[in-house]
Amino acid sequence: MSLEEKLQDLANSLTEGIGRLLIRALLFMSLVLAIFGLYAFCRFRGLTEPAAMDNAQLARNLAAGRGFVTHCVRPSDLACLARVAGANLPALPCPDVRHAPLFPALLAAGFKVLRPPAAIPPYPGLFPPEARVIVPLGVLLAIGTGGLIFLTGRRLFDAKTGCLAMIIYFVSDAVLADAISGTPLPLMAFLATAATYAAVVGVLRKAEERPWLAWLAPFLLSAVLSGLAFLAGYAMVALAAALAGLAVVGCERWRWTGALVFLALFAAVASPWLLRNKRVSGAWLGAAPQAAVRQSWLYPDDALDRTLRPNLSAARVMPAARAKLRSNLLRLSDENLRPLGGGLMLCFFLASLFARFERDEANRIRWPLLLGLALLFGLAALAGGDAAGLPHAFLPFVVLYGTAFLFVVMEKTCFLEAAAPAVLPWIAAALCALPAAIKVAAAPATPPYPPYFPPFIAYAGRLMAPDEVMCTDIPWATAWYGNRAALLLPQTRGEFLEISARLPRLNALYLTQRTANRPYVGALVSGADRSWLPLLDRRLPPDFPLTQGIDFPPGTRDQILLFDRVRWQEAPPAGLAEDSGLELRPAQ
Repeated sequence: MSLEEKLQDLANSLTEGIGRLLIRALLFMSLVLAIFGLYAFCRFRGLTEPAAMDNAQLARNLAAGRGFVTHCVRPSDLACLARVAGANLPALPCPDVRHAPLFPALLAAGFKVLRPPAAIPPYPGLFPPEARVIVPLGVLLAIGTGGLIFLTGRRLFDAKTGCLAMIIYFVSDAVLADAISGTPLPLMAFLATAATYAAVVGVLRKAEERPWLAWLAPFLLSAVLSGLAFLAGYAMVALAAALAGLAVVGCERWRWTGALVFLALFAAVASPWLLRNKRVSGAWLGAAPQAAVRQSWLYPDDALDRTLRPNLSAARVMPAARAKLRSNLLRLSDENLRPLGGGLMLCFFLASLFARFERDEANRIRWPLLLGLALLFGLAALAGGDAAGLPHAFLPFVVLYGTAFLFVVMEKTCFLEAAAPAVLPWIAAALCALPAAIKVAAAPATPPYPPYFPPFIAYAGRLMAPDEVMCTDIPWATAWYGNRAALLLPQTRGEFLEISARLPRLNALYLTQRTANRPYVGALVSGADRSWLPLLDRRLPPDFPLTQGIDFPPGTRDQILLFDRVRWQEAPPAGLAEDSGLELRPAQ
C-alpha cells in the first residue's frame, strides 16, 4: 500500500466511525473546559463561603495525618463535645462534630497527590491549594454530573434529550458558581445523579425481565451511592427517601421488600460515621442538627454558635424551628428554587409533571424525584444560612425532565417555520446560559475582602505558636489561611474569659469587619455584642488579658489584632512599622 493510500485511510478513519466520535468528544470536552475555565478566571478570587474554608482546613488536617479534627471551633461545639469529654474542654484541634466527612476526604486525597504549595502568595495571587485542587475538583465533579445526565436521559428518553440536558446543565449559572465555590454541592449533585442513574438502570432492566443479577447489582449500587451522598451532606437523606420510593413505584413485585433492602444498605454505609459521631459527641449527627434553630428567633444570627451553654430543650427548639421553616420557605422559593436552571428549566420541569412520556418508567420515576426535591428544599429552609443552595443537588433532574418536556411540546406543535424545531433547543440553552454570560461579561467578581484577606490572616497565624489558639470572628478563615487553631468569638466577653481560663494558650484576639459592621445600636450598643464595643473602639477593659495590639491594614481601623505581648516587631508585615502598635485606652 502506497503512502498516499495510507494517508487516505487515516483521513477516512478520522471522518467515519469511532474516529469521528472521538474527535467530536474531544472538541466538546475542550469547549466544556473552556466554559468552566472562563467562568473561574472571571469569577474566582478566592474562597468566600465559611463552609468552603471549613472543609478545606479539615481536608488539610486529614492529609497531614491528624485525623478528622478541626482547627475551627465554635463555643457550641465545645459544649457538644463536653457531653462526652466532661467538664474539661478538649484540646485544639479537636474532633469535628458538624461536617460530613466525604468531601474533606476527597480534598485531602487531592492535597496528598498534587502537593500544592502552602505559602500565601502576594495579593492578587490565588492560594495554590484553591487554584490547583479545590476549584479543579469542583469542575471535574460538575462535568462528571453532566455526563451522568446524558446517560440517564438516553436511558429514559433518547440521546438528543440527554445531550441537550447536559449542555443546559453545563451553562447554568448555579452549576458554574457551585463548581468554583469550594463547597460539597458539586459532590452531592454528582453522587445524587450517579445513584439515580444506577436505580434507573435497575428499574429498566427489571422491566425488561433481565436476569435477577442484572437488575439487582445496579439497585444495590444505587443504595451504596445514596449512602455516600449522605456522607457528603447530611441533607442527602432526602435522596435515600426518593430512591427508596423509586423502588416502590418502579417494581411490581417485592416493592416494599426492595425499599427495605435499599434503606438497610444505605444505613450500613452511613452507620460507621454515625457511630463515630455518637462516640465523640453523644449525638448521631454531632452538632449538625443545631442548624434547625440557628438564625431563628431563639438564636438570631450566629448567637447559637457563639454560646458555651446553648439551651436546646424541646420546648424551646420546636417552636423556633417551625417559625424558621415557615419564614424561610417563601424566601428560598424566590432566591434559590425559582432561579434553578435560569428559571426556564424549572418552569418546564413543573409542567412536565402533567405530561406523559413515551416510557412508562420515566413517568413513574419523576414522582419520587419530586418527593426528594421537596424534602431537600424543606431541609434547606430549616437549616438556612449556607444550606440555602442545597436544592442545587437535584438540579440535574430538574434540567433533564424540563428538557424532555420541551421536546414533547415541540413534537406536538405545528411550526410555521421548518427550521424552528432545530433552532428552539439552542434558544432554550442560550436563555439558560444568559445569567452566567451576564456575570462574566458585566459583573466582575469582587475580592473576598472585607473581611477575608489571606496575607493578613497568614501573617496573624505566623505570630502564633503551633499550639496556641486565636479567638476571632472568622475562625474558618484563620484555620485555613493562618493554619492555626481558632475559636469563634464568644457571645460575651465574660464567656471569652471563662473559655480562656479553661482552654490553655488562648493568647490572641482577631476582630474584623464581620463584627465591626454589625448594627451599631441594635448589636454593639444595646445588643448581644455590646461587651465587645470597647475593644472595637480601642478601649481596653480592666479585666482583659490581651493588652498589646495592631491595626489591619496599617493606618485604618478595619481590623484589630490583640496579643498577650508584643509579637509583631520581629517580623512586621509590609507597610507596618516596628513601632506601630496600638495605644489602647482604659475603658471607663
